[in-house]
Amino acid sequence: MKFRKLPILTAAVSLILVATPLHAQPAEAESLSERLAGATFQGIYIRAGTPYTLNFGRDGNLSDSAGRTGRWWVNDEGEYCREWEDGPMAGVETCMEMIFHLNKVAIYSGEDKVLEGEIITPAE
Repeated sequence: MKFRKLPILTAAVSLILVATPLHAQPAEAESLSERLAGATFQGIYIRAGTPYTLNFGRDGNLSDSAGRTGRWWVNDEGEYCREWEDGPMAGVETCMEMIFHLNKVAIYSGEDKVLEGEIITPAE
């Protein structure tokens, strides 16, 4: 009787593995800092469905397409963190997970995907 459940378990595990992109993984702190410094995120703000841009300064400064300015960093858990200096979120620190898949990135706040697009690195 125990062996009859094995094919069902195997099928369930296979489905999970197939549904999970092999290249998608949370960024690690050091490599994420290096990847973002001087780069630009271009994509879509999911809640509004509008184009959105983030500019990650090498000095930790941050600006977006809405004209806000702030600072960014990567915490020990490898999350992208930011604090806006102006606008409705001024003074609020937020950390989000960035999941990369090939040349695309999705940014999550908790379980909610808030941004998706790509990171454009300037030519050296």
